[in-house]
Parts: sequence; C-alpha cells; structure tokens
Amino acid sequence: MNLWIYSLTLIAIKVSILIQYLRIFPVRCFQKSCFLLLGVVVAYGAWTVVGNIFLCSPMTYFWDKSIEAGHCMDRLVLWFANAGVHITQDIIILLLPMPLIRTLQISNTEKRGLLVMFGLGVR
Repeated sequence: MNLWIYSLTLIAIKVSILIQYLRIFPVRCFQKSCFLLLGVVVAYGAWTVVGNIFLCSPMTYFWDKSIEAGHCMDRLVLWFANAGVHITQDIIILLLPMPLIRTLQISNTEKRGLLVMFGLGVR
C-alpha cells in the first residue's frame, strides 16, 4: 500500500490549485491568504508523507506481521484524522475565491457560472 504516494498526490493537486489562484487573482490580501494556505498544505502534507512512510517500526512490519517486536501506530485513527484535515483544507480551498468572485463587475448570471465552475474544479 503506497499511502505516501496518495498523500503526495493530494498535496500536488492542492498546491497546483492554489498557485492557479495566485495567477488568476492579483489581490494582495487574497495572495497572502493563498501563501498562508500553501504553507499549511505543504507542512501538513510533508508530515503526512513522513507519517505514512514510518507508520510501522520496522517499516517492513506493515506487510509482514510475523516480525517480532514490530508495531504500528493505530492506522484507522491516523487515516480518519488525515481525512478530516484534508476535507477541511479542500473546503477552504473551494471557498477561498468566492468573496472575490462576488465583487467582480459582471452580471449575476456570469457570477453564478463562475461559482459553479470553481465549485466543480473546472479550469
């Protein structure tokens, strides 16, 4: 099970979305928020990758339970905690550009269209 690869993929997707936000919205306050969220995503992602790699001691105990004196952290608790943090990050990333979209000088129909596009992740 390559959980660290899954975690790395999640981080890469979130970082790419936030970098795209930085290109689209040149508002200073918004960019500060993006950089802050980028830092949180990268820091938590690094911890998740390292945590998944060293989930068991020794690492081979993850696959081979016959190793004596091997142990693993409680995987279920770790996975649910990670899922909760990732879902929270996803919601924040989704909602981050919404206030800027509302202030655009375009029709309400176009605003709704943009909100739907951002909500669906369309680029």
